[in-house]
Amino acid sequence: MIIEENGKEIFLPKKNAGIGAIILRKNAEGNFLQPEAILVYNGKQYYKKLRFAYIDGELKDFDSGLDSGIFVFPRVEQNGINKIGALLYLSKRTVHSRLAQLYLFDQKSDYFKLTHVESSFIVENLRQQGLEVGEIIYYQGIQGPIKIWEISYPKNIEVNPDYLLTDFPDQEINIAKTGEY
Repeated sequence: MIIEENGKEIFLPKKNAGIGAIILRKNAEGNFLQPEAILVYNGKQYYKKLRFAYIDGELKDFDSGLDSGIFVFPRVEQNGINKIGALLYLSKRTVHSRLAQLYLFDQKSDYFKLTHVESSFIVENLRQQGLEVGEIIYYQGIQGPIKIWEISYPKNIEVNPDYLLTDFPDQEINIAKTGEY
């Protein structure tokens, strides 16, 4: 990642730099402000605003900042539900992905129709106790639903036979690599 700091470009190399923290504040009226990431590299901290935040069922686009975002969701604590108790950092690739749009943000699509939602056992149990919780919650790890969509392809879609291949010349493509996504 390349960031700008005091008019200079700073290169933050993969596997050597990271996000140390995310800052999420509210203003005097109780509205969430643009989130900020603290990037850490070589013992230095760089504060950078993030462009997107999904909070309280709404995707907020702040029109500036690093092209990434956060997904804020509830956490079960001893004294109840903390509505802003957990978050996921969404990289540039993830925040713009169909996965984030459909699964996390519940956005509508002309081509994907949600046909089935099966809540996690934990979420169902909390609802039976009278607690109002969304589909994704943090309790001993992230608890989320199974969602299934029906796809209707546009009539003018071009078929690429390469996408239909099931036998690949390089078998290494079948091996998951940690930290590569």
